[in-house]
Amino acid sequence: MPGKRIFADALANGGANSFFKLIEQFRTQDEPAFCGLASVAMVLNSLAIDPRRPWKGPWRWFHEEMLDCCHPLERVRRHGVTLHQAACLARCNGAAVEVYPAGCVPLETFRDMVRDACASDTDRIIVAYCRKDFLQTGDGHHSPIGAYSAAEDLVLILDTARFKYPPHWVPLPLLYKSMGRTDPSTKARRGFMRLGSRPRLDSVLFTLDLRDQGCAAAAQRWIDREAPAFVAELGEQRSSEEEAPDNVSDAAAAARRIVSALARSAPLSALVHFMAVRSSGSSCHAGSVCIQRSAVQLLLDELRQSSLYSAVADAIPAAGAEGSALPCAAHPACSAGEAAAPPASPRGPKLNATCCSAHAPPVDGEPPAPGTCGGGQPDWDPLAPAAEGPLLQERLVVALLMLPKETWRALPDSAVRQAVLDLVDISTRKILGIEVAYLESQFHELPPGSIMPESESEEALGVINEESCAAEAPEPDHVLAVEAQH
Repeated sequence: MPGKRIFADALANGGANSFFKLIEQFRTQDEPAFCGLASVAMVLNSLAIDPRRPWKGPWRWFHEEMLDCCHPLERVRRHGVTLHQAACLARCNGAAVEVYPAGCVPLETFRDMVRDACASDTDRIIVAYCRKDFLQTGDGHHSPIGAYSAAEDLVLILDTARFKYPPHWVPLPLLYKSMGRTDPSTKARRGFMRLGSRPRLDSVLFTLDLRDQGCAAAAQRWIDREAPAFVAELGEQRSSEEEAPDNVSDAAAAARRIVSALARSAPLSALVHFMAVRSSGSSCHAGSVCIQRSAVQLLLDELRQSSLYSAVADAIPAAGAEGSALPCAAHPACSAGEAAAPPASPRGPKLNATCCSAHAPPVDGEPPAPGTCGGGQPDWDPLAPAAEGPLLQERLVVALLMLPKETWRALPDSAVRQAVLDLVDISTRKILGIEVAYLESQFHELPPGSIMPESESEEALGVINEESCAAEAPEPDHVLAVEAQH
């Protein structure tokens, strides 16, 4: 058959390297208007991107119904998604995405990009085109490209509407022409997007916040210097006052006592201000990502099931030792990347005064602006914190996990040291590990000198203590949100 011969030739000439990972994830769209969601889910799974939330049971795997973080599924069922909306969903869920509206690259460049993507194991292309040019029923459609035949100048369309059409070859010039057809719902032409995987270093729930500089300095100083010094002091006391533990159980108990004492030494209110909770709203502007609430719950489950959390909870009541003075959710930060300052240069931090501005979704009937999702009001308050309550114990657990790696070397007894290392081991808790890695990257991006010596900070900012941090900070003139490079 001609199709098999064309595929064999494409495979022999390197034009079908991406086909096999895509075909493993080839799926039929669940709804007539879900072609965009099915194409995105198929590509995300083929790139082995972790959804960071379960599909069913313990399995983390992308399904169309999970792509709901910023565009209501009921609206998608009725109207589908545009190219920009599909790209935004892919970006929000961990893909590196480049959007190319029709006509922004010439035919020859499009051909080269298709050839390169099909020869690659790490790049994919999804096209948004008009079916009418291929004498097919329907109009607008999204599909991944599975292979390219250079000899015939044909591309293999992996059509997610498999109830209508199987995978089929189409002429590349005709596909290029069909992408230029106007979408009647948006009055804009279609196009394509190139997707790839990227190191997914963004957080689910927490982000560092420097708006209250006094509390930020206190929290930074504790993480960077005071906590390691406290552990070293505890190690010296143990070596002089206590005998080595007789068994593993004794070592584990000693480790919990050390962690509990360290937790009680933390500047609790400063940590609440320094480690802000993200807002729950969707905001897909300027490279930001949406907050998936199921991912937040998975993170909290991983964190609260850890032995470290148990030790912290024994030492610090849920409301905090000074619970009445602690704010409920201090300075909820924007969704990742929104209006965030670029990584600070050694010359000093850059300030941004618009961190907490929200992007309102477009009015029904209006197409969302390029690069935004929009499309209907969410069923939750987009400015509310992504998780309710003080989250004091949770913040403190994350702060302990951010301590310098050499902190625990100060413990002289090897059994106790190993027991503490077991407490802080999160190698089996992937979502929590990503969260901590993100916050560590933010912490290390802080410019030199941002952690002021105690004497200087007291002179410049006033004496930093729990009382000053617990008080409601006035509305800041400037905001510095430290974001890691992506």
